[in-house]
Order: sequence, then C-alpha cells, then structure tokens
Amino acid sequence: MAELPAKADTSPTSSGEATRLAALRALNILDTSPEPAFDEAARLTAALLKAQMGGVSFIDSERQWFKARIGFDIASLDPRFSFCSWTLLQSEILEIPDLSADPRFADNPFVTGEMALRYYAGIPIRAPDGEPVGTLCVFDREARAPMGATERELLTHFASTVERELELRLVLGEILRSRKALEQYSEALAGQLRMLAHDVRSPSHAAIGFSQLLDMLAEEGEIDAGQVREFSGHIRQAARSIVDIAGMALTALGTEIAHPEARLQGHGPVALDTVIGNCMTMLRPLARMRNVTVSASLGSALIDYDEARLRQMVMNLVDNALRHAPSGAIVKLTLRKEGDKARFCVSNPGQLPALMEGRLFSTVPLPATRKDGSIGFGLGLSIVRTLAEEAGGGVGYSEEDGEVAFWVELPVVQASTAEGTPRVGGQS
Repeated sequence: MAELPAKADTSPTSSGEATRLAALRALNILDTSPEPAFDEAARLTAALLKAQMGGVSFIDSERQWFKARIGFDIASLDPRFSFCSWTLLQSEILEIPDLSADPRFADNPFVTGEMALRYYAGIPIRAPDGEPVGTLCVFDREARAPMGATERELLTHFASTVERELELRLVLGEILRSRKALEQYSEALAGQLRMLAHDVRSPSHAAIGFSQLLDMLAEEGEIDAGQVREFSGHIRQAARSIVDIAGMALTALGTEIAHPEARLQGHGPVALDTVIGNCMTMLRPLARMRNVTVSASLGSALIDYDEARLRQMVMNLVDNALRHAPSGAIVKLTLRKEGDKARFCVSNPGQLPALMEGRLFSTVPLPATRKDGSIGFGLGLSIVRTLAEEAGGGVGYSEEDGEVAFWVELPVVQASTAEGTPRVGGQS
C-alpha cells in the first residue's frame, strides 16, 4: 500500500501542519457528542449522491475521528489508512472511482478487507481561518463513474454547510464564555455591594454620632473651637473611611478610581495600635448608643499592609463585638506580639448563635438575630478573614466562660527593618 508521504513534505497548507492542528484544536470539536446538523449533512450527502456510506470527519496527528457517520460503525481510524488524509492535501474534491485500481489504495485494508470499499469522494472542510481540518466524504462498495457537475456542486454545498456550522459553534462558544464571565462579574459585583453596604455602616454612624454631639453641645452652649476641630476631624476621618471602602470595592471589580481621595494608599509599615485607636474613636458613638464600655490594652506593632484594609479589619471586629454585646457590657481589645506575628483580639460577654457554630468566617451570608433584634449575616467576619489572608495572616475565635473572642493574626515588621516613618492610621 502506498502510504502518505512524510508530514514534513506534505504539509496541507503553506503555514504548516502545526498551524492546521492548532486550528483544529481551537474548534473544540474532537470527541464531542453527535449533533443533528453534522448528522444531517452526512445523511443528505450520502442520499443525494446515492452512496452507501457517508461521514463528517476531523483529522489530528494521530487519528481520523468521525463526528457523523452513516452506513458504518467505525468511530476513528489510523490516518495512515485514511483516504481522507489525502483529501486534506487537495484544494477541492478528491474522487477515486475505483479504489482497487488506484496504486495508492489498492492494498488498503479497507479495500482488501471486510468493508471491500471501491468508491470514494471527499472534500476538505476548512476552519474559519481557512485551515483544512476535516472532510465531508462518501464511500461505496461498488466502483462508480466520476461525478457530474451537479453532484460535485452538491458535495461542495454540503461541505460549506458543515463549515458554517463550525463557525456557529465558535460563535456560540464565545457567547457562552461571555455569559459565564458576565455571571462571574455579577456575582463579584453582588459580593462587593454587600461588603460596601456592610462596611460603610460603621463610619457612617460615626459621622452621624459626632455631628449629633456637635449639635447637642451647641444647644447647651458648651462648645468651643477646639471641640469643633476635634469632632470635625473625627467626621472627616469617618468620611475618608467610606471613600476608602468604596475605592476598595471598585478596585476589586477592576475599576480605576480617578479621584485621588478614593485611591488606596500603598503598602508600607503601618502602626496597627494607632489604627485601632482611631477606630475606637470612630466607634465611640455606637458604643455610647449600645451602652457598652470599651477597654483597650494595646502594645505596638508595625504591619506591612494597606492602611485602609487594616482599618476595615479592625472596624469590622470591633463593630461586631459592640453590636452583639449586651447593654452594660465591657468589650475588651488587646494587641500583643507573639513571635513574628501580632494578634489583635476583641472579646465580649455572650455566646455564639447555634446557627453560626462551625460556619464562622464563611463567605456564604448566614442570617442571625442580634441582641437588638436586627438581622446580621456574618459578612463582617468574612471580610476580616479575606483581608487577613491577603495580608499573609489568619483569623480565629474562641468561646469560654461566657466570653466570645475573635482575633486576627498578622505578620509584623521589625522596627529595625522598617523603612521611613510608619503611617499612623489616617491622622487628621
């Protein structure tokens, strides 16, 4: 049997076999399930050309694989014994009226064996970029006269139909990928909106609380310029926190923030103890409203992480404790170095809701009733976990002796190795 010449000598296109195979792989069609459009093309071609067998096949480096086949059961075959491998070398139809009389195929096992094929006609199927990737073909066990012009037009027409179907599959695949990307973006947007709605609550309440204190002092005639500057600074800091939170949400969605105040600050050594102190100040109105006392024992710690994100972590932990602590309780804040880590811990009297046990820090919202009767969804703890892990740290909690404690551990920067002046939590 005359075999195909070496691949180096028979590249189907001038761009080479590697390019052809790349075009075939881009179609994502090999080993896919039967599809009506391809089955119909094979069936109609065989019927209209009055052939016993027909098929739509694609040829890679190792095999000829039939996407559709009519009149035979072979799913794939070695391209060395394939008539269609020769068709790929043609610019148009390859027709063999009598395979047994053609020296290239006379001793082919599909001619001499059980199938006893005698007639073959095939036409290349091209990918949208023009590369030949497969064939539309018919076979018969009887030798036949060459096709007439009408029959050749029919074969060419159905090959074009198959090529259009390939283009449609690519378009549909792109649509599905775009839809998936849109769904993922929508999920991310929903998550960021939940985070934004959750985290702007504390600084918003702080700004409202300090403005109410200003009004109260003004009514009582007990306010002076120093107090105005102090409270204005707290309100300004709360507003900056809201801007930072919005900026982080938009940055997470790949949106560039044009306004300078909305851009995230760069990483650098940040004094975590000062960040905690500033957060305590912002949360003072909430603590007063909840009738909760905050007790702090803070060591010093420098953290190489974004200041706005550190403030977001601290605000969430402390806000969570203030909202779940009973009236008259003491919320305790501690900051300690433990080796190369700093542990910030927030504890308050109480117990965890049964629903939350084993599911704390989950990214899935978990509704639970707070002390004041409102519903919380555990988003704050989820945000803390995400940010802590981003910073190279971790989170945890404990529950004993009527106290619930949540903590975050972050890697510290040794004072001797910190460059420049530590940033100190957005001082006004």
